[in-house]
Amino acid sequence: MKRDLIREIVKELDSYIPEPQEAEIIINANENPYNLPQNIREKIGEVISEETFNRYPDPYSTELRETFSEYIGIPAENIIAGSGVDEILSIISNTFIEPDDIVIVHKPGFAMYKIWTEIAGGQVIEIQEQEDRKINFEQIVQEAIRNNAKIIYICSPNNPTGTTIKIHELQELLESTPSLIVLDETYVDFADENFIDLVNSYDNLIILRTLSKAFRSPAIRCGFGCGPVELIDAMNKVKSPYNLNRLSQDVGKIVIENFDEIEPAIEEIKLRRNRMYDFLDGINEIEVTPSQANYLYFTTPRH
Repeated sequence: MKRDLIREIVKELDSYIPEPQEAEIIINANENPYNLPQNIREKIGEVISEETFNRYPDPYSTELRETFSEYIGIPAENIIAGSGVDEILSIISNTFIEPDDIVIVHKPGFAMYKIWTEIAGGQVIEIQEQEDRKINFEQIVQEAIRNNAKIIYICSPNNPTGTTIKIHELQELLESTPSLIVLDETYVDFADENFIDLVNSYDNLIILRTLSKAFRSPAIRCGFGCGPVELIDAMNKVKSPYNLNRLSQDVGKIVIENFDEIEPAIEEIKLRRNRMYDFLDGINEIEVTPSQANYLYFTTPRH
């Protein structure tokens, strides 16, 4: 090859490549262990059998967003749908990040915040967690102000620790920094509290949601960004014209409409999580972190 065509940042990128899973029991993807109930799968089959495969999907996932709007309690105009939270993160990066913009993430945390930022040309500042495994908000605020950070990513419950934030911590970030706050609530259906009601109270907040975890549907790759209309409209300019296929829109709508049949398993997962926490907490050589997600984070002397 005569020309070097690949961007330098891509050459240097530490990619996030999930390995194919063949095990009977898989625990490293934080998936829901239960498939969709049989009657919901039958409803999906009926809808798909009548689908018009020769037509492009709705470019704005209108019916899906309206259904999710009813579930989540904010207007559909405040919601953008995408192929999982991963695509929403990509859209955020391409919408808001200019070359050399500063983005703040906390460690440990989801790798894709950093990856999408670097692909867009942004610079990442990583803030290490506190000794209690909680997010270090004081340092995040200091660094955001010092560096005029464009975006701050916060994950609650955090992947991988399962820890959550408090409303006053989020409000302080929103009110005391110049940044867009992106709150990743991928695992929030397993937690005691969520902050979706704040979306229409702040013009610098985007909240991420997904059907991949509590809704048992990672196969359809369906995620949402929720935020002020001005920000959502800008993101709609950036997303691909038909970014979420018709089948994912169909299935997502059915899954949300039948959430009452899915919800009992969430309580079962939380019960088992708490039992496992008590078990691990009783082992002297293990340090386990209290979690409000569907997983537990623990360390041993050999970690």
